[in-house]
Amino acid sequence: MNRMLWTRLPVEIKTLKPSIPVVNIDNRSKQADQYNINCKKECVYKEGEKILFQKAKKGSWMRGVIVGKANTPLSYMVEDSNSVVYSRNTHNLKKTKYDANSFDNNTFIDTEQFLGNNSQRQKRLSTMPAYLKDYVK
Repeated sequence: MNRMLWTRLPVEIKTLKPSIPVVNIDNRSKQADQYNINCKKECVYKEGEKILFQKAKKGSWMRGVIVGKANTPLSYMVEDSNSVVYSRNTHNLKKTKYDANSFDNNTFIDTEQFLGNNSQRQKRLSTMPAYLKDYVK
């Protein structure tokens, strides 16, 4: 197929040696950029920054302050309003802007603040078919 065979025909020696393909480093970087287009960008928090964090996996968002970086990657130490320190991954942290004076007044964040008042969908209206109008429950 695409092989040079050992024959008695005159052939150049350099055509019998295998060729090693050269890897283009620019291609690798282009492929990495294309692969990482939709990846979540790493969010870096500073010490003393005010954030929202979750105590439980799907719990409510609470206000807190970054105390420092934890030992595990992408994890930070977070202090809540009761001075309890938690270790949380960046998945459980959100950057926020809120007034430092209202920190102790309202610890829990209501989801309506983020979603607005229209957070519930309207339900479908169901009407009884006309042929069942004589039906008594």
